[in-house]
Amino acid sequence: MKGIISIAVTQFLLTFLLVLSLFGASLVFSDEVQRAVLSVMPVYFQPGRV
Repeated sequence: MKGIISIAVTQFLLTFLLVLSLFGASLVFSDEVQRAVLSVMPVYFQPGRV
C-alpha cells in the first residue's frame, strides 16, 4: 500500500512541477519568446494578426 501511495504522490509532484515550470517560463520569457518568434517567423506571426 505504501508503494502505491508513494508512486501517486511522486507523479502528482512531477506533474505539479511541470505545470508550474511551464507557467513560470511563459510568464518570465513571454516577451523574449515573442521577439524570437517574430524575428524567426515574421510571416506567420505578425503583430497585426494577433
